[in-house]
Amino acid sequence: MVFTAPDDKMKILLDNFFKNDKGYEYQASTNVTTDNNNQPQMEPFTIDEPESAIKEIRPGAPGPDQTHNLMLKNLPEEGKNILLILFNMSIKEGYTPKDLRKTTIFHIPKTGKDPSNPDSYRHISLTSCLRKLMEHLIKNKILGLVIKATQKEQFGFLQIDAQLNA
Repeated sequence: MVFTAPDDKMKILLDNFFKNDKGYEYQASTNVTTDNNNQPQMEPFTIDEPESAIKEIRPGAPGPDQTHNLMLKNLPEEGKNILLILFNMSIKEGYTPKDLRKTTIFHIPKTGKDPSNPDSYRHISLTSCLRKLMEHLIKNKILGLVIKATQKEQFGFLQIDAQLNA
């Protein structure tokens, strides 16, 4: 069976890769419960953290919100402050804005493979650059907590310089 219409191709890919979904729009759970008695608290982001992370980001394709990394690199101070407020509020509330959860998925046919077989496609996901920036900040916070909780002698798999006196 060969499908040539874009809608038919999309339907067959969705049916194949999202068989168990009730709908094609992914709804992430936003209810976050934590036991703060035993969990380390994540401090709010400071203005230096997003600025440092923005300097490190590489150019890449924008996600569904069409925000490009170059736009983030050229944000004025007021824009960086707004991002800081958004990210801190998101962490505090345990909620990621809906637009940051959206992903655009492209299905690229593999060379020399049968195009009628859904397994013959590579999938490229484009997510919001704002989301990637926030994820980078969260990763750095978690890594900082892990490093604080780790003994000095343990340095394997951690991105820190460690020397042990022999």
